[in-house]
Amino acid sequence: MNDLHDREVNPTIAFHKQRVMFVFYNGEMHRKYHTKQSHIEWFLQEGWIQNSQDEKFNDLIRGYYDETGIYFYKGHTFSTDKELENFVINLKKTLQLAIKQPGLPVFCGVIPSKLGEIFKPVKFMYML
Repeated sequence: MNDLHDREVNPTIAFHKQRVMFVFYNGEMHRKYHTKQSHIEWFLQEGWIQNSQDEKFNDLIRGYYDETGIYFYKGHTFSTDKELENFVINLKKTLQLAIKQPGLPVFCGVIPSKLGEIFKPVKFMYML
């Protein structure tokens, strides 16, 4: 499939391909660039989780970034909590060095909506 077909037929695939997804696993930031995969598909491929309902998934700090911002969340509900927010606060310098896109807003948690729609952020943390 080409990009135009992906955007017209499946807006979720189009969204996935335009963003860079990341996860913090074993103390390191891992990134996957412009792929059709979801986080679950990526984690299964890497062997980081055993199935889509693996409890480990709920504890992994993950998210994505694109030209609109950097979005952090946890679990199947894309949630935030104090642990995640403290992690993100302490990560500012690392993000500045790793992402190198000054001025991007950083958020914790997103509110899931219909597939293909952009999930709205829950909590603004700071500008990169």
